[in-house]
Amino acid sequence: MDKDSRDYKPEDIKMDSRFVMCRKDAFVTLLSYLGVIIVTWIIAYALSPKDASELTYLFGYPTWYTVGTIITVGYSVWGCVWAARSRKFTLKAKGDDKEVGE
Repeated sequence: MDKDSRDYKPEDIKMDSRFVMCRKDAFVTLLSYLGVIIVTWIIAYALSPKDASELTYLFGYPTWYTVGTIITVGYSVWGCVWAARSRKFTLKAKGDDKEVGE
């Protein structure tokens, strides 16, 4: 079997267990970031006044922007720390390293 060949049927591909885990991880990541975006969006609307002259500032930026940025950065840092400390997190592949057809 030629590894560079595109002459195959998708049904002939055997599912690797690593692909299943990658799909799950991608879904969890996208879903969690969607949650962060929604929370940040709600905070932005809750903290922004109707009149621009009533804007309050934090660190030189509008409060809604600063709080949203702190939440986003905090979530990213928390995710990295959680992944690094998790016993299930590993960069080593779990499964068969042999290519299908070899």
